[in-house]
Amino acid sequence: MTYEEFTQRYTYNPSLDRIVNGKFGTFYKAYDNLLHREVTIKKVLTEANSFYPEACYWSDFVFTINLKDEYEVLKRIPKHKNIAYYDEHYSFDGYEYAILPYQVETDLCDLMQQNLTMEQKESIALQLLDGNR
Repeated sequence: MTYEEFTQRYTYNPSLDRIVNGKFGTFYKAYDNLLHREVTIKKVLTEANSFYPEACYWSDFVFTINLKDEYEVLKRIPKHKNIAYYDEHYSFDGYEYAILPYQVETDLCDLMQQNLTMEQKESIALQLLDGNR
């Protein structure tokens, strides 16, 4: 797929549709014109085109994001509700793009501020501790 075909298939405005910009890439809400659904686009600089601006630091170890490797690994991992799987992977002009299903999620603070009973809050806390949320 060419970049022109990519921009025809996925509609988004980088300045208006950015969800988050962080160490693991920039995420955008987009619309897939082929499958008629909302998606998330994850965009990172490729290693060859960067001086590690998307690098992640863990202790003294530095590693760069490689979406192609992530995409290939995720294809082999059994499906689990807590793992975001990539539908597609593309690479154009020094950037990599991964397409994920769009999911509207609230964070824990939003969830806990809802009008929940103490038992519901306790259940959510236990699920988080168990890794089920």
